[in-house]
Amino acid sequence: MLMDKEMPVMDGLQCTSQIRALEQQGKFKRHVPIIAVTANARSEQIATLLAAGMDDVVSKPFRIGELIPKIEELASKFGSKRLPDEASLNVPAGPSEQPYGV
Repeated sequence: MLMDKEMPVMDGLQCTSQIRALEQQGKFKRHVPIIAVTANARSEQIATLLAAGMDDVVSKPFRIGELIPKIEELASKFGSKRLPDEASLNVPAGPSEQPYGV
């Protein structure tokens, strides 16, 4: 799951905390991998995101090529199915790739 830190109504920290609480209550069959998406990428801000229960952090703007390895690592760590390769997703590669999350 990609979780933006800044969201209306409930921010990403609160939402992640609620997801982790539901996991502890047995409401989910397994751990829900969460990657924080934020423009706030200083070390103390990253530490706050990880302390809230997020598994990894990607800073905005990001490129799909930076995100895919993080997703694959979490998928293998938490037993999720393997992702399709980038070619099958028609993901642009190289320097012409446009950043997401701008």
